[in-house]
Amino acid sequence: MTLDGNDTDGPIGDRHGDDDEPIPTYADYGSAELLEHAQGNLQALFIATADFLQERGVPVDDWVEAVGARFVRAWDTEGAWDADELMDAMLVNFRAAGAEVVSAELAADRAVATLRGFPDPAAVEQFVVDPALADRYHDIAAPIASALGLRWSWHRDGDLAHLVAERSR
Repeated sequence: MTLDGNDTDGPIGDRHGDDDEPIPTYADYGSAELLEHAQGNLQALFIATADFLQERGVPVDDWVEAVGARFVRAWDTEGAWDADELMDAMLVNFRAAGAEVVSAELAADRAVATLRGFPDPAAVEQFVVDPALADRYHDIAAPIASALGLRWSWHRDGDLAHLVAERSR
């Protein structure tokens, strides 16, 4: 018998759910389920961090700028970037974090895209965080764009986030 009261034949025990079906363990999850789990954890980490910083009086603007400045270290800033290249790279990042790309129009001088589901409204509600605070993640691309000679902006319209990357004038 294990500490949780279950009989066991193995080292973990015989875990069962309400319908007496075995509860999945870490080894039972496939790539798609792990990706979904990682996306949720990433969004939760961002939302919780922004909330923590605000509670402690740390300016979220400073955090956004610092994270963006550190992220840009991983970007190739030696060559010229076009707006479509930046937007494409950012859309890969947003999709990897769980966003749905609703639309994208990519051109060298100006690229626009619309996202849904980032940050995840359910996570924002679960963490009881102001949605505007959670949205600050979108600002992290601004220092990256600046280092690449571009401008980044965005605005929220309901459940959609509209992103713009364009050449600096």
